[in-house]
Amino acid sequence: MNFAQQLKMITKSNFLKKIEPFCGIKIAILTLFVFWDTPTFAQKNIDTTARWEIGYDIMPNLRSISTGKMSASFIVKRYGQSGLNAWRFKLLFFGNNIGKQETEGLIDSSGYVDSHRSIWEGRVGREWGRTILSGRAKIFWGSDIVYSLTHESAEAFTNAGDSKWDRSTNTFSYGISPLLGLSYAFKKGLAISVETHLNLYPTFTRRRVNDPTLAPNTVTFRQNGFDYQLNAVDMLYISLRF
Repeated sequence: MNFAQQLKMITKSNFLKKIEPFCGIKIAILTLFVFWDTPTFAQKNIDTTARWEIGYDIMPNLRSISTGKMSASFIVKRYGQSGLNAWRFKLLFFGNNIGKQETEGLIDSSGYVDSHRSIWEGRVGREWGRTILSGRAKIFWGSDIVYSLTHESAEAFTNAGDSKWDRSTNTFSYGISPLLGLSYAFKKGLAISVETHLNLYPTFTRRRVNDPTLAPNTVTFRQNGFDYQLNAVDMLYISLRF
């Protein structure tokens, strides 16, 4: 069965219609079909002659099942002469329109809260690696310097449509993130990679609440802390090396 026939079957599939909102998943599935259907190169090893790698991370899409989400997450690597050690650069944007949620009990009368969330994250780091499985795969390790900004906003309404309060929260974080990853070559210059990270950084949170029932109406809160997190799979990206 050729790729055109496979794509036709995929389009008619009820399963894929159900996961229509998950653009990242569909793109990954179709991409894998392309890789499977196209003629393979004689060399399927990790391309250690390449000097650049550009990858798209689909993990932000897999983490959220909410509607109204939008994400863009790219990683760029610049390799040295060995083709295994690299400087890393990553930029991520994730926006989630959480939307209306019933809030009976959270305000003095039943109603809803309309909320939104967005994340900006940048990473700069260094990685080292070695090939395994006769060159078909690569294990790598290293560390990133991370800076991120999370913005959250919410507004509460009664069922009559009257606004009860609104609030906005900005959280700044920066620190280091040791990493461990595995990359597998589909064919020369084309690979899929998975990474795990240990995030260690202080956080600085600023929250503003506007509530007509308070005096003064607008109150600002500040809170500092320290965040640590270990994600078993933190990044999953398909990359092109050239």
